[in-house]
Amino acid sequence: MKLSQIEQVIAVAEWRSLKRTAEETGTSPNALSRSIGEIERELGAALFKRSSRAMPLTPVGRIFVRRAAAALRELEKARQEISQGAGGSPNPDEAHEVSALDVEKAHRAAQLG
Repeated sequence: MKLSQIEQVIAVAEWRSLKRTAEETGTSPNALSRSIGEIERELGAALFKRSSRAMPLTPVGRIFVRRAAAALRELEKARQEISQGAGGSPNPDEAHEVSALDVEKAHRAAQLG
């Protein structure tokens, strides 16, 4: 699951339409549909009720969007904290270098937890 896919699911939930979301985000409806499908396959559940007029969330979709939006807010807070530390004079005792491997380990641990 990629952050861009999560952001796309949240956008479709807000606009309730693939076409409208595609217009607003500059992404094709097919690309949005693929992203949603990949996440649904990964979760093993439908996130949206599909119809020609609208795409309301399923109960599972509401849970996913609520949790995903909270996670994105936390990531944004982390980015802000990091950029504030990097832009100023961070305390060398508090500075930590995070490698891609560390992020991957943390991600795997969260999935197992």
